[in-house]
Amino acid sequence: VKVDASLIGNIKVMLQDVILLGAPVNVKSRYWASLRSLVCGRFVNGYSKEDMVLRVLYRVNRMRVEVAGVGPINQAGIENIDLSDIVKQHTDYLRKMKSILEYVSIV
Repeated sequence: VKVDASLIGNIKVMLQDVILLGAPVNVKSRYWASLRSLVCGRFVNGYSKEDMVLRVLYRVNRMRVEVAGVGPINQAGIENIDLSDIVKQHTDYLRKMKSILEYVSIV
């Protein structure tokens, strides 16, 4: 997640819920706490250890950075939900969206 740090303190909008699914973003971003503070409801990181497309492509291009789409985000207030039983490949996020949303209790 690339965030202009000067903007975070000026944001006046709150989000109800945020659901990240297979997100190709760095899990070690220093902005996770600030981003979490903008969400008044649930902040969910849905990931799959089976998503080899995301794992290989992102890590090859980003020098082995850990990404949220294949593992948990270590930040208080962010729910990490392992979707590996449902998502076997990156394209499953689209094909199995109803099952995923039911699994994370959104539908």
